[in-house]
Amino acid sequence: ARAVHYQPEPQRLVFDSVEGGTVSKFSQLRIYWHGWTLDELAENLFLAETKLEVATEDYRFVEPISNFDPWEHNEDQSKTIFALPFVEIDWVSTSFEIAVPH
Repeated sequence: ARAVHYQPEPQRLVFDSVEGGTVSKFSQLRIYWHGWTLDELAENLFLAETKLEVATEDYRFVEPISNFDPWEHNEDQSKTIFALPFVEIDWVSTSFEIAVPH
């Protein structure tokens, strides 16, 4: 288990150390930044003193069911978040902080 919390001052996302003895099967951690623009993140997102590389992807929580309308072949895009920014970092069990854009 790991606690994650936001510190408004000095605007940091804090990941506490992993607790417990279970070893994670993951080697990467992907963090999505809903509500920030790519430009805000690309210039201002740091882990320690290292600027993080920001990418985007179209994200869906749930895949759509089949479109049963034989005349309409448009996929339902209403549940898609387009160009959602994210960063991927190496998985570590120790605590770390990410400086968040103002």
